[in-house]
Amino acid sequence: MNRRWILVLVLTIAALPALADGPFNESVRVRDGEVADRDLSSLNGRISVGDGATVKGDCDSVNGSITVGADARAEGLNSVNGRIRVGERAVIADEVETVNGDIELQYGSEAGEVSSVNGSIRLVGAAVRNDVSVINGDVTLVDGARVGGSIVVEEVDGNWGKRRRLTIELNDGSTVAGDIIVEDPKNIDVEVILSGGSRVQGRIEGAKVVE
Repeated sequence: MNRRWILVLVLTIAALPALADGPFNESVRVRDGEVADRDLSSLNGRISVGDGATVKGDCDSVNGSITVGADARAEGLNSVNGRIRVGERAVIADEVETVNGDIELQYGSEAGEVSSVNGSIRLVGAAVRNDVSVINGDVTLVDGARVGGSIVVEEVDGNWGKRRRLTIELNDGSTVAGDIIVEDPKNIDVEVILSGGSRVQGRIEGAKVVE
């Protein structure tokens, strides 16, 4: 089983204690400057972390978005059916991950890894220390964004039907320190667009390059 689908099971199981602890359809909020000494989880609500706030754990949502404010900190962000937005200069120590939802990291923010199954990934002057991985979504780097590892378009287990197409675009001096790798070029068309002095320091495999 692909590790992305394992995420669905893990997050659902992790959220089950909320059923006993209280109303699980409510949104979870950490106010500006506050510190939460625990994981945050919600089944059917949003998770919001205010400006300058700290979450000493993960933020896990099944059917809701996750928003992290400017200068905030958290360990990891995981959503099944919701988008994730990370504000300016925020730091996510580990992975930012969605199954069905877009991801956006704003200027000066940082994350360990970023991945999505059915969502786009947009880095605006942000830094990802390790890999960025997708299955069925575009990747965009602008304003000098940097990926310290590789961008990987992962192979799909089974047949998704029609041939997939996606775009990886680097603008404004953005960089990928590693490679751009398409694991299954027979079943997906990937176009890599490099502009504004952007570059990939490693190899580009299985994709068409436009400069």
